[in-house]
Amino acid sequence: MPTEAQLRERLSRDADPAPIALALVRQFDAEERLPEALQVVDLALTRAPADVSLRTCRAGVLRDLGRRREAAEALAELLLQNGP
Repeated sequence: MPTEAQLRERLSRDADPAPIALALVRQFDAEERLPEALQVVDLALTRAPADVSLRTCRAGVLRDLGRRREAAEALAELLLQNGP
């Protein structure tokens, strides 16, 4: 399994940041490092702003951080832009 440092390095260079970001978020979630998980997904979204998996993941992290209104707004925006 790649180390956190290796995943972070790949996040900055891989053509598609989503798989790496999602792997890091899973790792951080398991370690209860949710603020870092949000940073990672936000960074990945700067490179792939329309990625549905990243946007959905971000809403989940916001929910887990107790930021439920922001999470609901993010999901509502996603639904509006992409449909059911």
